[in-house]
Amino acid sequence: MEFAIVSALAFGAGTVMGAVGTALGKETEDSDDPVREAMKQGLAWSMEAMDNAQGAIAEASESFNDLMAEARLEANQAKQPAAPPKEVEIDAD
Repeated sequence: MEFAIVSALAFGAGTVMGAVGTALGKETEDSDDPVREAMKQGLAWSMEAMDNAQGAIAEASESFNDLMAEARLEANQAKQPAAPPKEVEIDAD
């Protein structure tokens, strides 16, 4: 959950920097433009953070599903009645 918040903030920061750059007329391909470079770095970082967040969420989901399956199995086993004792015949000769 924490990763999702961080990635959303990073993506938002990259978007704001892009909007500021556009508003200031900094849409040129000039590689020396600090706003453009900061925007690219922010977007790259946010994409990496979102990838990490997706991986963490997938792992947490898989772990939760495993836990649910184990709990379901134990609950089903608890519901099943115990097997009745078997009758044993002993011949006493």
